[in-house]
Amino acid sequence: MFRPTAERSEDGTAYRDIAAILESFPANIAYLDRDLVYRFVNSQYETLFGRRRQDIVGCHVQDVLGPSGYAVAGPRLRHALAGEVHSYDAEFQFPDRPPCWLAVHYIPDHGADGTVRGLFVFAVDISRRRRAESDLQRAEVRFRTLYEHAPIGIGYYDREGRVVQLNHHSAAELGVGVGDLIGRTLGEILGSEIAAPFEARMREVLASGVAQEHLDEVVLPAGPRWFLSNYAAMPGADGTFAGVQVVSRDITALKRAEQEAREGDLRLR
Repeated sequence: MFRPTAERSEDGTAYRDIAAILESFPANIAYLDRDLVYRFVNSQYETLFGRRRQDIVGCHVQDVLGPSGYAVAGPRLRHALAGEVHSYDAEFQFPDRPPCWLAVHYIPDHGADGTVRGLFVFAVDISRRRRAESDLQRAEVRFRTLYEHAPIGIGYYDREGRVVQLNHHSAAELGVGVGDLIGRTLGEILGSEIAAPFEARMREVLASGVAQEHLDEVVLPAGPRWFLSNYAAMPGADGTFAGVQVVSRDITALKRAEQEAREGDLRLR
């Protein structure tokens, strides 16, 4: 293992060979002595801080990380100096640099007598990954908000026809809470006779993978309603269809308007 304070071979090749290996690593690498003074940094570490190696080596870690960065790293460095490997992810605000997220690992360097004589620092910039995760989380929140408050019914059913997910609009149409419907089949919710054609469609969609659209009149607790529904098979992790998503739009008002228009036409004849 590379130790800047260790004895080198007479011609210095061992030192140079290991230093060259550390230079090739796709990570920011440094070595700190027990006093947390830099004794080695690779070129990626230089780039991370925008400082030359000679401006880092010999400096205390606090002078390089700055007050904000040292507030994050200091307690963890002291923990590693006690002899234990320490790893963490954190956002750093270094002097004169934009904020960045780093995955950091501190590895104690034990001497022959077992005491810790320094630390190896391995840090990988994960800012891009964290931004992607943050963007994904925000997208999930937006989707969940849209899903829950959409003025249409949205439901997801497993291969056995049990409700896996249902938005509030769908539950309100049925006159019950979402929690009362999860895990139940349409037969258990609507009755086997009313549910039979809907369950048959879901089986067909699962078998063929072809989406279907249907117009139905359904008798609900609030009275008969007309729904235009789309059925689509949803793939699972193994590539097979794991369930069916049903999106239903209540078009009762439209159907009533059509009926009134037809009746009006008849009266005019």
